[in-house]
Amino acid sequence: MYRRILLPTDFGPLTSEALTVARSLAADDAKIRLLNIIDEQALLPFPGLSLPSDFESRAAESLAALAREGEGATWSIQTEIRMGRIHSEILTTAKTWDADLIVIGSHGRKGVRKFFLGSVADRITRASPIPVCVVKAAEEHPKQLRRIAIASDLGNSDKAASEHFEQLAKETEAEAWLIHAFDDNFWLGAWMLPVYTSGNPLPTSVAVPKETQKTLESSRVLREKAIKEFAASYAEHGIEVKTQLLSGDPPEAVCEFATEHDIDLLVAGTHGYGSLDRFLLGSTADKILRLSECPVLIVPTSHGKAEEKKPEE
Repeated sequence: MYRRILLPTDFGPLTSEALTVARSLAADDAKIRLLNIIDEQALLPFPGLSLPSDFESRAAESLAALAREGEGATWSIQTEIRMGRIHSEILTTAKTWDADLIVIGSHGRKGVRKFFLGSVADRITRASPIPVCVVKAAEEHPKQLRRIAIASDLGNSDKAASEHFEQLAKETEAEAWLIHAFDDNFWLGAWMLPVYTSGNPLPTSVAVPKETQKTLESSRVLREKAIKEFAASYAEHGIEVKTQLLSGDPPEAVCEFATEHDIDLLVAGTHGYGSLDRFLLGSTADKILRLSECPVLIVPTSHGKAEEKKPEE
């Protein structure tokens, strides 16, 4: 669980939902800091129309009301108002306050805009060196995690995400799932590539050779074995993990599974590429973030377990 949670808010419709998710991830003595940022750039075109102090006064009132809503018996709520560029101030606050998690709402867009959000949440998940939990609109977010799942690639890049998943499973006692998607079409596409690039007329139908079929089946068997080995490693730490090997496009398969099994939180790792590579990431985690209906916890590869913080800080 997390002890220093930063929750940026614009007081929009997702604010209460993000706060509910933040509380479900909070340790008993956690501090949740509600952050509102007055965007200086938004004020520039309208000098004299409204003073920054007017915005600050209204923000303070809204933060106080939200703090009363979120206050709990075992955790405390703090508030802060900053002025500047929104995504930059969020990252700066997370660093100076030594946050171990950012929880942020993201409006679910559809169609092309869904894949080119350009939103604050999108920029934060790409740039943050600490885990970010992105919350979408839902009928109801549970106050306590009941079912969690990690979307695993069964590789070393999952290590940091796996540590956070293990910690959450242990401390919440939620039903835990380890899921991996095997993309048959990807492997078939790799076999078909020489056919389509040979320069010869395209065949009207193509029969998949038996050797290719055997290779596909062998790959699935190896992944089944790997999943069981991963689950056994959790069992060594006293955590029972259910497993499921999915078929199809990984992001779509993972999100469909989450919906069908009523998962409360999806955990996914990201390689944490920098600059242009990360902006054009297109990774499984990146697509899961856009397709998922439930909250998604994105853990950068370089980030380990949430570190212990001093309660008095």
